Order: sequence, then structure tokens, then C-alpha cells
Amino acid sequence: SEFSKLQITVAVCFLWAVYGMINVSVYTLAMNWARKGLEGTDFTLQIVINQLDALIIAGIGGFVAQRVNYHGLFVVEIVIAIVALLFTIFVYKTDKE
Repeated sequence: SEFSKLQITVAVCFLWAVYGMINVSVYTLAMNWARKGLEGTDFTLQIVINQLDALIIAGIGGFVAQRVNYHGLFVVEIVIAIVALLFTIFVYKTDKE
């Protein structure tokens, strides 16, 4: 099915709005982890590593999509997300006693 220009515009606007909100969180966490007196250096290194990771993951995503099409890529992404969620739940569980 073909999408209308309005649908594509709304989707792109939503994507960039979410991306902006995520960046606020990432940048805040980066500043919170920066050492006193080295805030600029630490922040810059963290953000460069974050952006480099994004480029590498985008390349891997393109490779996977080429091999198993986009449906397969989405399945791979869902599996990775579930594994990450389970890892987080079991590794970072807290006792509320």
C-alpha cells in the first residue's frame, strides 16, 4: 500500500520529536556521569561514542535488512529488545522488603 504525503510527514515529525526527547535523556545522563572539572571532555567522549555506536548499528541494520528483508529485520529487533528487557529485569532487580 502507498502512504500519503500527510502520513509520511506526520511519521517523520513524530520520529524527530521522539529522537529529540531521547537526546535530552542521553545528554542529561552523560552530564551526570561526567567527572568534576572534566565535564566537557567526558561529555564529548560519551556523545561521540554514542553517535559512533549509532552509525555502526545502522550499518548492521542495513546489512540484516538486505539479507532477511525488513520484516526479518523487525523480528531481529524485537528479539534483541526482549532479551535486553529480560536482562535488565533480572540483573537490576531490587528487593522491596
